[in-house]
Amino acid sequence: MKVACYCQHVLGIGHFHRSLEICKALAERHETVMILGGPDVTLPES
Repeated sequence: MKVACYCQHVLGIGHFHRSLEICKALAERHETVMILGGPDVTLPES
């Protein structure tokens, strides 16, 4: 299955980190892409 996750973040990045963890879990079994809407965010190393 192909999955597209969209995360709109403006004031903080809590929603971003929560969405990132969900996408990581989905990516274990599905082709997953994460689309961000908001200011640039530095991705964690892992």
